[in-house]
Amino acid sequence: VRLAGNGASLAPELREAITALAKDESPLVQRQVVVTVCKHQSTIDPLPVLLTILTTCGDDPLIPHLIWQNLHPQLETRSGEFLKLAKGYDLKQHPNLAALMPRVTERILGGGK
Repeated sequence: VRLAGNGASLAPELREAITALAKDESPLVQRQVVVTVCKHQSTIDPLPVLLTILTTCGDDPLIPHLIWQNLHPQLETRSGEFLKLAKGYDLKQHPNLAALMPRVTERILGGGK
């Protein structure tokens, strides 16, 4: 994933493979997917991938922080899209997403301040 992410562009086959790795059981792989999709957001929509990783990363301590650092700039212009995607998840079953929602709300209501 890291090698592919370091490239200037991603072939469609690589984009599909990287997106599929969002559900990988390895936190190391998921961390690299976060970095790669955010680096290549002109060809991969990071929002659904970030949500998938956030809701499948278990108790990894770093992934929620990594996701927040890459998500919060997106919320300035894509908050509606994020909320629509997040609405599809039960917060009781996805504690990482539930823990992130107060920050998301603050970021959206604060208008990027």
